Amino acid sequence: MENYDYDSVWNENTSDSFINYGNIFVPDRARQYQRICNLLPKFSTDVNVLDICCGEGLLSFEIAKKSSFYNMYCYDGSPVMLENAKKHLTRLPNNSYFKHFDLLNFEQGDFPNGCNIIVSSLAVHHLNDKRKQEFYKFANNLLPKNGLIVIVDVILPMCKEAMITAADDWDIAAYKQSLNFTGSLSAYDTFKKDKWNMYHYLDDKDYMSYDMPSPLFDQLKWLNQAGFSKVDVLWMYAGHAIFYGIK
Repeated sequence: MENYDYDSVWNENTSDSFINYGNIFVPDRARQYQRICNLLPKFSTDVNVLDICCGEGLLSFEIAKKSSFYNMYCYDGSPVMLENAKKHLTRLPNNSYFKHFDLLNFEQGDFPNGCNIIVSSLAVHHLNDKRKQEFYKFANNLLPKNGLIVIVDVILPMCKEAMITAADDWDIAAYKQSLNFTGSLSAYDTFKKDKWNMYHYLDDKDYMSYDMPSPLFDQLKWLNQAGFSKVDVLWMYAGHAIFYGIK
């Protein structure tokens, strides 16, 4: 298990900040969600979608809008996030369920029977390499044949040039989105002050004790080794990637 205190690095104040500024802090969030929704297959019967660390439920909301056949299972460790997710999802006709969830002890989660799709956004990097591999194997066991897992996450650049590019692109994205969404740079100033851009701090052991991104290539291998036969990358920008596996 990880050796950090979750509440010391992510608490309800952090959740509130992310809810308020998520559209500024997350690079090209709308495009991310569009890519994921376009990847999901169409169904004419009920399908269970499990959103691991759903946050305020925005990705689940976009998925649920795609089809009323999607039953949404929204899991998160933050009561504030779950309450906001409930506000979003209950506006739609889909069946939606909300449960407190400890990512670090994911095996102990109370999961739905017959899980068809698993999605997770900006969460898996809080697991170390060994636990990521165990998580992918666990997810594979939850899914049926042709089941789908989609991960959105920050990844670890493999060279200095890639790290600099990721850091610069993330700063630029936050700068532009602060202007586009708020008409000012106040949100961007918060982004800088609160050190959201991890790519400036990869050499800071204290900072990185909670954020443990892994190389994208390694994670694709781990998905394949976990039993996902079709593995690929859907999108990547500013150190953020969408990658997936089909069982």
